Amino acid sequence: MSITRRGWIAVACGALFVAVTAVSTLVSGSWAARDTAASTYSAESAGCKALYLALEQLKLPVKRFRRSFSELRRHEGVLLAIQPRRVEFSEREAARLKEWVRDGNRLIIAEGLPPVPPPKSLDEELMKRFPALKLDNGKTALAGRFGLRLKRGASEGRRTIRLTDMAVPHVRQISASVVARWEETPTGWKIIAADRDGPLILSTRFGRGQVVAISDPSLLSNRRISEEQNLKLALALMLQDPRPSAILFDEYHHGYIQPETVWRYVVTSSFAWIWVQGLVGLGLFFYSRRAHHAGRFRSMAAPTGRSTLEYVDSMSGIFRSCDAAPVALAALLKRFQNQVSHKTFRGSAEDQSAARLRLQRWAVTDDRDVDRLIRDCERVAEAGGTANESLDLAHRLAIARRRLLQGRF
Repeated sequence: MSITRRGWIAVACGALFVAVTAVSTLVSGSWAARDTAASTYSAESAGCKALYLALEQLKLPVKRFRRSFSELRRHEGVLLAIQPRRVEFSEREAARLKEWVRDGNRLIIAEGLPPVPPPKSLDEELMKRFPALKLDNGKTALAGRFGLRLKRGASEGRRTIRLTDMAVPHVRQISASVVARWEETPTGWKIIAADRDGPLILSTRFGRGQVVAISDPSLLSNRRISEEQNLKLALALMLQDPRPSAILFDEYHHGYIQPETVWRYVVTSSFAWIWVQGLVGLGLFFYSRRAHHAGRFRSMAAPTGRSTLEYVDSMSGIFRSCDAAPVALAALLKRFQNQVSHKTFRGSAEDQSAARLRLQRWAVTDDRDVDRLIRDCERVAEAGGTANESLDLAHRLAIARRRLLQGRF
């Protein structure tokens, strides 16, 4: 069985709908995966929503920062970038971030390794699973922009680490994972917390600002923030002198992007798929209705046979050559009677035939001139008459017909 053109269009529409639905599902799934990141929107164990809510309860000026670091110049205070891996850092962002810190602001970086057993080639496995980390050159990892590199710890699990540095005098011990440590202490960096596996927390002056680097982001997570004095450590790092006017959590690099324009919002949100499907549907609708909107089809080819006017001209020539003016008048009279019966009586065909027989009696009561005209036409058509007489009656019959069609009977 062959498929018609409309059938192919229906099949194409169905395939397009399935494809758009599949893509929308994949995209929505990738967005839902953001909840596993160390975001303040996430209530999962790896998220940082508990820390954000705690700061809100303490009436601190906390805010989620959902724009590129290029927009940091409008804000002052502390910026926390906790495991930012979903959106890579551009060169422009890194340059603007460094300028922002040099102007007297504070940056707290918390980056670590995934808690998985080390494979034979750790770097290759990490590059495959977390391409934004890039331990080999640090081009996209935020800590790598400041000359820091991560290494895997000598053991697994968690450990209580004591702090002796006076930078955080009210914090004595914290609970931290031993999965990752900073590889070494670069020149100018100061150790705030460390154990036998290496430095855990480092800090340095950067212009008039400060950078703090934590190799274990889990100590700020929902699951671990309440262990030991992890919360006090976070507060001590954020509220050092000078007291910040704003505490910003980086959400832009977790995928929670606040568009700068309405158009960008539409493109980056689910409205884009709605618009695409709507435009496709409108396109298919107008394509299917193109013949209706274009009007009735008219062929450009010359019609075969003779036109209506040619037929009338031929019949008039036959009547004239045969001197058959009464016959032509009889045809005009019959046409006039049919039009009168159709206009006056709306019944069946038998009723209309009977009405034509009673037309003279009806016409007498309504219009004596029309009755006389019909009788004269019948007389000339039956008995014959001159061509001029037939032409005059035909002219009077045309005037009566015009009055009939205009509703003046």
